[in-house]
Amino acid sequence: MDQQQEEALQERFEEELVALCAEMPFVDLVVQTPDAWVLLSFLQLALRHPEATSMPSARICERMTRKLQKLIAGTPGTAMHQIAELGWRH
Repeated sequence: MDQQQEEALQERFEEELVALCAEMPFVDLVVQTPDAWVLLSFLQLALRHPEATSMPSARICERMTRKLQKLIAGTPGTAMHQIAELGWRH
């Protein structure tokens, strides 16, 4: 795919995303708790990638990841909370 095709694809994606958001503003996701932990871990890992930190969408992803963390490990002082916090540093 050349540069012009990529730009056209990006424009179509943005149009489709705007339309989808108007039609379906929220997405409900039901996962088992262990799967949520895996998702949390992988999102934390992805957010630590040097290239990801400079992306504007990284802030959105971090906000969503912290919400997930609060849902599954939200009580400060618990081992689960402490382990989840370590994921931001390692």
